[in-house]
Amino acid sequence: MVAMVKPREMLRILVLSVIATGEAHGYEVRNRISQLTEEQVKLSPGILYPLLLILRREGLIEVVKEYKEGRRKKVYRLTLKGREYLTPRLPIVVRTLRRVADFLERVHELLEEGESAEAAYREILLHEREVLLDLKKRIERRIEAIDQLVSGEE
Repeated sequence: MVAMVKPREMLRILVLSVIATGEAHGYEVRNRISQLTEEQVKLSPGILYPLLLILRREGLIEVVKEYKEGRRKKVYRLTLKGREYLTPRLPIVVRTLRRVADFLERVHELLEEGESAEAAYREILLHEREVLLDLKKRIERRIEAIDQLVSGEE
């Protein structure tokens, strides 16, 4: 079964992905996300730390070190359960974000060309329809080929 990713899970997946790349304390997670997004996403402590607590309670991450350098810092690591949660969802998120990025780029291009937002959206939908119809034809041809192979016809 393919995992479904809800919009509110995107942040969870981003945080888990950052931790999957290497152990990190909360401040490091926050900085890595900020750097990754060219400073466009700056998680507030009020968002990040409760999320880390939830991920920890769910067993998706674990604390591997606690130390003091003027204050207490918890270093987090992805657990096996976290890896199992993350692995099937990443390709879905990547595909979704690519589609969203493609859509936004096309809207931007059309708006710069002087099109209205409604006309831009209509053009995007018509293009997507053409792509899907082409895909449908290819699928139908492939099904016919499989049917011929299965029935022994050539």
